[in-house]
Amino acid sequence: MEIKRVEEIKLLPTVVKEIKALLQECFPNYPEDRIYYHQIPNFRFLTYEHKKLIGQMAVDHRIMDVDGLQCQVLGISDFCISAAMRKKTIASQMLAEIESFALKYNIDFLVLTTLDASLYEKNGFKRKSNICKWLAVLKGQTLGVHYKRLDNAIMVKELNNKSWGDGHVDFLGPIF
Repeated sequence: MEIKRVEEIKLLPTVVKEIKALLQECFPNYPEDRIYYHQIPNFRFLTYEHKKLIGQMAVDHRIMDVDGLQCQVLGISDFCISAAMRKKTIASQMLAEIESFALKYNIDFLVLTTLDASLYEKNGFKRKSNICKWLAVLKGQTLGVHYKRLDNAIMVKELNNKSWGDGHVDFLGPIF
């Protein structure tokens, strides 16, 4: 198994096609015409087994305001493993890879949203409840800025001795 970090702008057409197929397999309602949901990520972690794409994670690097502090975060989205390869610790290995990358570059937090927190909790992420502000985007159009409490909807891994507070969080863009 091999995990590669690839900048989004450098994705070859053949890789885009592979990512699109994996996203459709894992998320049946995923838009068929692209490989991002709301916004193009900065880069991806791609996992291959015998030259076949079996896992992918889109990553945004951005500044967020967390309780009045400007923090560097890596936002994780569209994280998926091919159905035939699940339950083999591949997802945990990919999370370890992004954590290692984040620590190398002094990132403060890994952030994501999910309906099933079990994998992330096993890998040191914690559920957070905050009053949040974010840019709402749907089908390529800005709907406005949303501002509301998100109870246990955010998963955060604290890095570099940083603490995620209970106060206001501004995503300074769309939610991941």
